[in-house]
Amino acid sequence: MIKLGIAGVCGRMGRRIFELASLDKDFEISLALERKGIPQIGKEIGKLKISSSPDGLFLVDVFVDFTTADASEVNLDYVARYKKALVLGTTGLNDKQLKKVEDVSRIVPIVFSPNMSVGVNVLF
Repeated sequence: MIKLGIAGVCGRMGRRIFELASLDKDFEISLALERKGIPQIGKEIGKLKISSSPDGLFLVDVFVDFTTADASEVNLDYVARYKKALVLGTTGLNDKQLKKVEDVSRIVPIVFSPNMSVGVNVLF
């Protein structure tokens, strides 16, 4: 069983990944992460409470991040610290942030696609 952490769990992509992973016996969601200050922090989603602290990353095997560029930049530090694989679908990363993705990919496995739509990825 793969233990997932999902950042941006209240957003459109994060919520959908949560829903699909919850239905799949091969996945266990171990961390539901959102940004500080939103009203969903501390509320339950499935069997978890939504957290604003990425320190729970030690609980997961793979971290899925569909947040903002600034949030992803911070999350990259935690992924590197805890040595967790990352699926990164954040758009709008600047050159410095893209370099950080490249640097962290030397430490942990990263799947990065700023556009996860089927139509775009068929072209690759």
